[in-house]
Amino acid sequence: MSRRAAANQSPPISLFSFQDIMAAVTGVMILITLLLALEPLADEILREQPAPQAPEVPPAPKLDDEVDAPTMAREIAQQAVAELEAQIATRRATPVVERSTIEALEAQLAALSQVENEARARLVRVEEARERANQELDAAHRAETVAAASLEVALERLDRESRRTRVRFLPGERYEKTPLLVEARPDGLALGGFDEHGTMTLISEERGRAPSIESLLRLLGTRSPQTHQLIVVIRQDALEEGLSLRDNAFTLGWEVGWQLWDAAEGGFFDPPKLEPLP
Repeated sequence: MSRRAAANQSPPISLFSFQDIMAAVTGVMILITLLLALEPLADEILREQPAPQAPEVPPAPKLDDEVDAPTMAREIAQQAVAELEAQIATRRATPVVERSTIEALEAQLAALSQVENEARARLVRVEEARERANQELDAAHRAETVAAASLEVALERLDRESRRTRVRFLPGERYEKTPLLVEARPDGLALGGFDEHGTMTLISEERGRAPSIESLLRLLGTRSPQTHQLIVVIRQDALEEGLSLRDNAFTLGWEVGWQLWDAAEGGFFDPPKLEPLP
């Protein structure tokens, strides 16, 4: 075997341990450099930190030159924790809202409650007044209805009495025959009688021609002198026509009476004119 072949078979040289040593030494140097560079900055930060406001805590012990940075940091941390605990205790003992503010809010709440109670009471009174007004209005409507009915009855009674007072002849008192009323008008005739209440009513009429015995016979129809009698109403504006009609009816065998009527009051069978209230 040659010498060259023997040289190739020897184990190779490894630099791994040397590289580890160099990397470790370099890391240690960098760490030492950083510690030396950050120590003055930490001293400056600690010197510029403001003192706590409240509550008071025991001052930190004065550090000697021999105290290292970790000890200083631990002392500062303990002081900050003490300050925070004191502030938490103060906050817990002192409410967030002052008592005066609470009292003012309670006073406002009481005032609003009083206003609400007064409004409710006023609403109840208004409802009661409205109910009373509705009851009074209903009573007024009922009274108005009764008054209207009474007035209608009174007017009807007045109308009957007024019509009765027009006739001086009272049917059924002296004669057995049925009385008939004949009104001689300037423009015609009107025939009337009495209802079951004894009130004068219009039976039929004829207008547009002068009153005559022929017109009267047409209005009488089947009525005869044996069962009926005539009462001729003579108006001032048809005086001659009324007298002539009376005489002709008497000539034909009718029992005839008569009475004067003021033409200014209207027709004899027209509704009565009520006097205006004073």
